[in-house]
Amino acid sequence: MIQLNTHIATLPGFEPEAAADLEGADTAAPGSLPPGEDGAPSFAPWGDPAARLGSLPLGLPAFAYAAPGGGGGGGGAALPSPVTRSDLLKEMKGGFIDVNNLSAPLQQALADAGSSPAALAKLADKHGFVAPEKLFAFIDGFDRNGKGSSFDVATPDAAGSPMPTTAGKLYEALKQEVAANREVARGGLDAKAFTALADKHGVLDLNHLGANVTKALGGAVSRADLEAIAGADGQIKGRREFGQLHALLDRADGSADGIASARHKGADGRVGDSAGAGALRAIRDDITANFALAQYAAPGKAAALQAPLTVAADAMKVDPKDQKPVDLKMKGVDQFSLYPGDAEKGGKACFEAAVKACTDHNRKQHGDVAPKLDGPDQAIQIAYAEDAEGRVAIDPTQARLGREYIDKVLDAGYPAVIGVSYADESYNADRMTDHFVTIDKRGYDDQNRLYYEFKDPGAGGRVGRLYVDEDTGKLFKEGDHKGHYVQNADYEVTQVRTYQGV
Repeated sequence: MIQLNTHIATLPGFEPEAAADLEGADTAAPGSLPPGEDGAPSFAPWGDPAARLGSLPLGLPAFAYAAPGGGGGGGGAALPSPVTRSDLLKEMKGGFIDVNNLSAPLQQALADAGSSPAALAKLADKHGFVAPEKLFAFIDGFDRNGKGSSFDVATPDAAGSPMPTTAGKLYEALKQEVAANREVARGGLDAKAFTALADKHGVLDLNHLGANVTKALGGAVSRADLEAIAGADGQIKGRREFGQLHALLDRADGSADGIASARHKGADGRVGDSAGAGALRAIRDDITANFALAQYAAPGKAAALQAPLTVAADAMKVDPKDQKPVDLKMKGVDQFSLYPGDAEKGGKACFEAAVKACTDHNRKQHGDVAPKLDGPDQAIQIAYAEDAEGRVAIDPTQARLGREYIDKVLDAGYPAVIGVSYADESYNADRMTDHFVTIDKRGYDDQNRLYYEFKDPGAGGRVGRLYVDEDTGKLFKEGDHKGHYVQNADYEVTQVRTYQGV
């Protein structure tokens, strides 16, 4: 999809950097979005496309218009001027012919000229697109004026009135095809522009979908389609997932051409709403609305003061009849042991050690069938802001999903690698996670308080405990504050790493 976009961007007449030179509403290149006031992409291309279609409305009868620089029709009237290469490029600027999706009118025009789609296909690139610059010579091949610099669109009949030439009829059919393709392109987003929303930390949260999205689902785009992309956290975010969402919306619009569009060109060449237009617009609006909400901002960008949690006052209790203890008895790994004699490297190896403890256990217990851990973009992100003490603000829904995922993998026999915050640092991807540990046990203390036991690579691989805040679902460790080591600090969980396919 991204390669396709790159191709479109290099078609003659397609000049993203010079978009401001175009007139009227024609200020955004196909598949691109101008930035909004907050730096997030604007969604103007979904607006009324009528102003962008130029001087030739779709379906206009042949030669009911003047060719560039020419006069009008009528008995004895002056003939339209011949069309030059520059005339054609100006008329078709920013457009293209897709030989894989030719309308019936264009196919008929090719047949009437004694040609075929195969002739156009010879001019197409590997993606099936024909640039306007290649169309001039193609049309001129049907002309009889003997000039390689122009072709006639009309010739006089016996009464001197203009009659369309074969080249003229073909020119109009190609113009209408280009206009339709351009409208579809400008009514949507290509993969590059769409995934740019992820770079602005766009989020589509299936746990909190807007009413319009829910109403629009069920046709070309279903909730199950979205859930398959979102994964364990129920949120579609990051470049990979936005790329998958774009591919889904591209298929849903009725033409998998690399553009997720609210507009669609039918077999008759006319353009109307695509099959996925409702879902596309609703999803777009939901992502835009989420830009304004703190819990969907790029993690670590905002501060949020939080009261410290204590086990005595805040820990969740579980009725004994509902308790389900699990103990994987995983061996902990000391992060400093990974780089003997190099305290600096060892001091930064908590993630490496936490993952090693996890993978060593899985390899020993499950062999080659053990799943691999996903990358950071697939983590269940629980925290979205932190204060100067490293205490974090969390999304309660994500906290619930994170704990459910920990329970799921523990029940399956796999440890869970998690990120925690204990200070106001920003050296990890989410700008809040300061340390990583590995959970291998779910248990209950003598007061029926639920806890998750972990092996801490920063404390020599020794055991620590996380409890669950009864009000928010936040997982936390209450430190003793009797020293300056990680085992003495408060921990609050920021993220849960996931396994591929689990």
